[in-house]
Amino acid sequence: MSDTIDQSAVSTAAKRHSSSRRHPFLVWLAVVWLGVMIVAGIGADILSPHDYRDLDLRNRLLPPLFFGGQLSHPLGTDQLGHDVFSRLLHSIRMSFLVALIGTVIGAALGTILGFIAAHRRGIADDVITMFVDFQAAMPFTIIALTVLAFFGNDLMLFIAVMGIYGWERYARLARGLALSARKQGYALALDTLGAGPWRIYSRHILPNIGSVLIVNMTINFPETILAESALSFLGLGIQPPLTSLGNMLGYGRDYLTTAWWIVVFPGLTIVFSVLAMSLLGDWLRDRLDPRISAN
Repeated sequence: MSDTIDQSAVSTAAKRHSSSRRHPFLVWLAVVWLGVMIVAGIGADILSPHDYRDLDLRNRLLPPLFFGGQLSHPLGTDQLGHDVFSRLLHSIRMSFLVALIGTVIGAALGTILGFIAAHRRGIADDVITMFVDFQAAMPFTIIALTVLAFFGNDLMLFIAVMGIYGWERYARLARGLALSARKQGYALALDTLGAGPWRIYSRHILPNIGSVLIVNMTINFPETILAESALSFLGLGIQPPLTSLGNMLGYGRDYLTTAWWIVVFPGLTIVFSVLAMSLLGDWLRDRLDPRISAN
């Protein structure tokens, strides 16, 4: 029996060691890919060979360069003659920008509400917890479709809607960690010395739980990209003349069998970007989460 347990422990340790050797390589690949995406988004205006809004009906549905296309359109053109490469660069910028702003808004909103619930307790805690449970129980897509269909399709409103995606996770996390931190000696000492709530939470509790919140942001960011892509695919997200990865998928779905490049390139960009961010978030969680590091 003990031999079996020892062999199992050795096997588990070997797997972890092997995984730890492979994991940094995957993380480096993820960092390189995300770096390329950031450069592509920031330098979209410089790197684009054409204006992504230009129409060229004489060269519509051109295949990519390596499939018989033209050098002037390396990734081909879509049904209206837009250069796919130029639109892809600007779509990366828009999708990443919306996901980043939405993630920051959700993190800030959830963390503040979590701190309020932990500090006030009582009715405030009950009300915030009720909203957290409601958000967790209601699918985000239904909420987003309702808001966007009722109030119209505006870019700022769409970004605000993306900001409420996942805020309840931060609220739960911030509330639990803040309650735990307030029971520790440093928070009680600051409270005894007369420090205000703002000083205690912003300058002492938040830095101590910041690593866990950052890890949660890296996990929430790719989910926000997928949510934005899904809404744009349905026609309720980014609207023309602006473009996003989901927008490109939505307009190219009718040409999947005749002009696959319109859908494949933005689709692969979404897949690899989400995978890269998930790998990076998983690695950061292993490094920064004290509960996992202790094990």
